[in-house]
Amino acid sequence: MLKKLYGIDIPLRTEYCRYFNSKPVSILEPYTNMYVRFKGCNSKCDFCEYINSANNFNIKKYEKILIHIVKNIKLNRFNFTGGEPTMDYEKFKDVFDITNGILDKSTKITINTNGVNLAKLVDDKSIINRVLNISLSRHHYDDNKNNEIFNSNNIGKDEIKDIQKSIKKKDILNFTCNLINNYIDNKEEVYELPRH
Repeated sequence: MLKKLYGIDIPLRTEYCRYFNSKPVSILEPYTNMYVRFKGCNSKCDFCEYINSANNFNIKKYEKILIHIVKNIKLNRFNFTGGEPTMDYEKFKDVFDITNGILDKSTKITINTNGVNLAKLVDDKSIINRVLNISLSRHHYDDNKNNEIFNSNNIGKDEIKDIQKSIKKKDILNFTCNLINNYIDNKEEVYELPRH
């Protein structure tokens, strides 16, 4: 099913994910997911296109567009990503508050971050009580190797553990990882990751 939005056909999900040979199950109200990408990042990963400083984010234009989208399409999930969405934390907070005010309360909100402002995210009750999860990018379990990949000094595992202890919703923080040659090169080492 397609829905035209700003002259572009947007595909809507009409079936839930299915496993192996199971029969498809229809979704009662077709939906799509949306991402807002913040340009700019404090890290300088070789594989990333957002290594420059952030461009201006036109909040008024964004608000107008999001209102139009929400009036025309059901959003199941909304994701803040980048670059690093929290690099300019005050701007991120403004965009988050506007987004939260526009979205239906059933829309799941997620945030992808390298952790530069993780403590601020989890201390902000309006964020921590609203988001489904915060995905923390960690590309290696060793802090030094992780910093080498990011080409910057990022949040370390001891600080992450301290922050995680302070969170009531323990399942809100999860980790994402790009497996990069010459850092983690085999599945056995991947299975070892939770122990480090």
